[in-house]
Amino acid sequence: MSAPEHQRKPDVATPSSAPVDCFTQLVLDGAGVDELVDAVAAALDTGLLVLDPRLKLLAASTARQDAYERDVVRAGMVDERSHAALTSALTGAARMGAAAAVVLPAPAGARVVVPLLARSELIGALVVASAPTTSRLDRSLLARGAAGVALVLMQLLAEQRMRGDLVDDLLGGRADAESIARRARLFGLDLAQPLTVVVASPHPDRRRWALADGMRLVAEQGGLVGEVEDTLVFLLPARDGVAAGELVSRALGGGSAERPTVGSAGPAVGPGELLAAHADALATQRLLVALDRSGDVATALDLGLYTAIFREANRKELAHFVARTLGAVLDYRHERPIDLIGTLESYLDSGCQATKAARAIHVHVNTLYQRLERLDRLLGERWREPDRRLELHMAIRLHRLSERLEHARRPSARPPARRAGVAEPLPATAPRRSARRAAAARPGS
Repeated sequence: MSAPEHQRKPDVATPSSAPVDCFTQLVLDGAGVDELVDAVAAALDTGLLVLDPRLKLLAASTARQDAYERDVVRAGMVDERSHAALTSALTGAARMGAAAAVVLPAPAGARVVVPLLARSELIGALVVASAPTTSRLDRSLLARGAAGVALVLMQLLAEQRMRGDLVDDLLGGRADAESIARRARLFGLDLAQPLTVVVASPHPDRRRWALADGMRLVAEQGGLVGEVEDTLVFLLPARDGVAAGELVSRALGGGSAERPTVGSAGPAVGPGELLAAHADALATQRLLVALDRSGDVATALDLGLYTAIFREANRKELAHFVARTLGAVLDYRHERPIDLIGTLESYLDSGCQATKAARAIHVHVNTLYQRLERLDRLLGERWREPDRRLELHMAIRLHRLSERLEHARRPSARPPARRAGVAEPLPATAPRRSARRAAAARPGS
């Protein structure tokens, strides 16, 4: 018995078998993914979509779109109903290590999905509006078109790595200023013009695809983006620091609960100033985390007194103040496992009301009084006087923030390892801009 129509795999040649033809020549001539998709769609006389591995839209043909394709273009990704079927088809193709066309059942309708592969890794998918005719010519055209689109996407992946290397070398001081400036010009970026530096720590649920979203942003706005340790660093055309940060936050956040933590600084001109601006933006991003403000956007000025207190140059004085004010209480932790710092903090937070403080730390009020007597011995009986209380309260706050900052300085867990057969996120092109123009996006263009 023959398989049902929606389970049959059309006999489509693999992209690797396609000879050099007009599509490949378009790529060699510098055509972007949009131009190539239009050419393939015209040859096949059908609409086309190009999706990245997570099924977000990279490009679409301008003509011959049906209702489903128009919905995908409007949403920027496939709908939930067809997502599972497409994901299953693409994952299977990557596991097999060979390109194959797959016809999807309703509700997506009859579609041909050609996985785009590079060395058996899935880098995207070409989606054809309806199955082409069974003629050998159409099968060959589809295969060659897929090969050409895969070649463009491979070029974009290579460019993504080069952009990331440039940001990494700039901020790591691993190349001279002239070399950095020359490499930046290759991407249409003039380091002699003012740039804003934005440092973002993506929400854990979106970290896997954050770089692809960042690449989409710089394709639209100009600039560069790269991964530095556990953050994404953006160099964007000069604008207000908070405005630039909000731009990045919207690009990387899938929803209000998934917004990245963003610090920004600048504008800055030249490698030296950009390096200093990055240090300020990174310090601001870490300070936001320490202040329990994950998901916020800020500049150093927005954090005011905290920025001044926690500057790198003040770390020694800060540590000395905390040790002088709280040292005896901190040292007591090594003698007995009693949280006297927490007790003192709750007592001061409650306005020195013993009953309220005891309730906050879940102990009997008599236990609290015993701990207060211990604090009298460690701090001296005058610690309850107003000026001394203020000093202690400030020292506790600074101690807590210092601990959180120290934790924030340690690189957090890296993004989860990518699945076998699935390439790293693709740098998505801006809508209806060729990959060539997006790659050379200039500030203000």
